[in-house]
Amino acid sequence: MFILDLKGNGRAFDKVAHETFADGQSTPCGLKIMLSNRLDPTNNPTPAHELFHLYQYGYALFKQRWYLEGMAKWMETVFKPQEPVSIAMTAPVDCTAWYSQSYNGAIFWQGFANHYSAIPVTLGPMTYSNQQPVFRKTVFSGGAMAAPLLTALSQQSTRLTQQYQRPMREWSEKQQHQPQDNETICQVVNQLFKTETQRPQLSLHRLSADNDNKISTQRR
Repeated sequence: MFILDLKGNGRAFDKVAHETFADGQSTPCGLKIMLSNRLDPTNNPTPAHELFHLYQYGYALFKQRWYLEGMAKWMETVFKPQEPVSIAMTAPVDCTAWYSQSYNGAIFWQGFANHYSAIPVTLGPMTYSNQQPVFRKTVFSGGAMAAPLLTALSQQSTRLTQQYQRPMREWSEKQQHQPQDNETICQVVNQLFKTETQRPQLSLHRLSADNDNKISTQRR
């Protein structure tokens, strides 16, 4: 992470690289984000937004904005006091109206996440240096959606790299933005939606109790 005097709020990079400074020191290879030194994270979730992009880049090669920006915007809801906006979702899921969207795609992802369990946001209180809370909610509504979605998109990325015999690090920006991959993402959504809506849902009370039991066991 680099804190700099930027014109914008921040930016995430999908290329693995290392930085060499004027004194000759180098950083390890990795994905990086740049953040403005004027940001106040207590009322601006850009740092969390950009960090989530690194997870998206690390898992999959897709760079469609309704997925990248929409899902990162959806993740911001745990840093805001207001309730997220969502849509009702039924099978088969029609994603086509969202392909042209960007940050507003968060509405789609929240609608999808509504079919997943909420998860505890943190095991204890976390605050900034001015004592303001980092998280504005104690549970992440539908947060259990993120891991299976990113995992499934990672599997699709691997399939495509094998199909085209093109290592993931060699995909150009144009190839990562190709329109047909909107359908690939939507197919993953439909597969997961079908699986999730056909299984019994754990209540948040049960989820929290299971989590508490796991923590208690680890502390023995």
